[in-house]
Amino acid sequence: MNQKKFHNNPIFIISFLFLLSSCGGNKNENFEIDVSNIKKPLKDLNTKETNNPKEEILSINYELKPLKKKGEILTGVKFGRKDPFALSSDSSITLSKLKLKGFITISGENYAMVSYLDNEGPVSTESIGGVNTNLLPEGALISEIKANDGYIKISHQSELFIIFLKKNDT
Repeated sequence: MNQKKFHNNPIFIISFLFLLSSCGGNKNENFEIDVSNIKKPLKDLNTKETNNPKEEILSINYELKPLKKKGEILTGVKFGRKDPFALSSDSSITLSKLKLKGFITISGENYAMVSYLDNEGPVSTESIGGVNTNLLPEGALISEIKANDGYIKISHQSELFIIFLKKNDT
């Protein structure tokens, strides 16, 4: 129904006829502009500079500061890690602060007693550092607890670390 109203609309018909008629024409016609009837401006433009004795010519002396030497700039710059997108700078250094204290078995599930950054408590194979425990470095997770053999395996930054229980550690 909208199509019938659209075709019977007089504005549409007039616009269509205008576009149709403007597209045609003689291709041999040349479009020329006659500029001979245009009047020249009456005012004469003075392009000469005039010196006014009242104006004083000021001399500006620019003093530029010298650039700093390379050594001066580099002393103020802190250089980052080789991989800026890594979670921590060195996983072995952060894991060196983790100490294995012992093992506990509760309801058939093994737990490892660890201390990390003045925090001490149990962790399991579901523990993820920074997510559900503060007893492991951020991003580290325990992949295996071997209470009988006296070690735990920790996966941190795509590396696998084994931490043994020290016999004389108190």
